[in-house]
Amino acid sequence: MSDRNIAILTRARDMVKNGWLQNKGYDQLTGKMCAGHAVCQATKLELEGVLPQGWIASCDVQAEAEAASMLLLLAAEELTLHHWESIPQWNDAPWRTLDEVVDTFDRALKMAGKED
Repeated sequence: MSDRNIAILTRARDMVKNGWLQNKGYDQLTGKMCAGHAVCQATKLELEGVLPQGWIASCDVQAEAEAASMLLLLAAEELTLHHWESIPQWNDAPWRTLDEVVDTFDRALKMAGKED
């Protein structure tokens, strides 16, 4: 996998560590966010320094976010031995914990080829 996937997943993991949320993408008051929103935000931030100034096409962000999201979803399925339809479905499971979310990001990073 690409270095960009590693950068996106690392940044997204750090975002949820600073404030994780369920059943909502983002809370403006607290800054907390779900795993899926964190991947999207991290993707936008990673592409800001790569694409020409002021040119972040939604299709570029979507393609990069989908690649990182697929890794996260594969990691979630591997760790839970369950098929998840989407990151929100996995993130919002009532029994999900922040530690599980962070561990899943770490597993996705290993799948992407990040060395410890």
